[in-house]
Amino acid sequence: MTAAPRPAGAYRVALRHGDQVFVAGMTPREGDTLLVTGQVGSTVGLDEGARLAGVAARRALDAATTCLTGSERLLPLSMTVYVSTREADLPLSAVADGASEVVAEATGSLPVRAAVGVSGLPGGAPVEVSLVLTAVGGGDGG
Repeated sequence: MTAAPRPAGAYRVALRHGDQVFVAGMTPREGDTLLVTGQVGSTVGLDEGARLAGVAARRALDAATTCLTGSERLLPLSMTVYVSTREADLPLSAVADGASEVVAEATGSLPVRAAVGVSGLPGGAPVEVSLVLTAVGGGDGG
């Protein structure tokens, strides 16, 4: 079982309710270290923003995996990608595609998705990814 990323405050990184798994917003970190700070489109390039969204998505999947039992697997339902930017016309979907690619590769499925431009994120992160998934399969042969 994968170790969950540690929360940066007073919250859980992942919570299971029935078959649903809710994952808090994850920023692109290695351990407790934020890989990059800044805003996409100014100090962080578009391609780098997409790569970092993929790192954040991988952390979100790692957190969700800790909620599984037996041979269950994850099916992504919904993903929100927050992109810190000052540019009103930044192609947010292009940044969010970096997260979608990681989720699709890891689970074999794409969730519904929202890409949201914001003026700032925790710790100065350029991106943050939150997921809602469902646990499928397991001991019941389903």
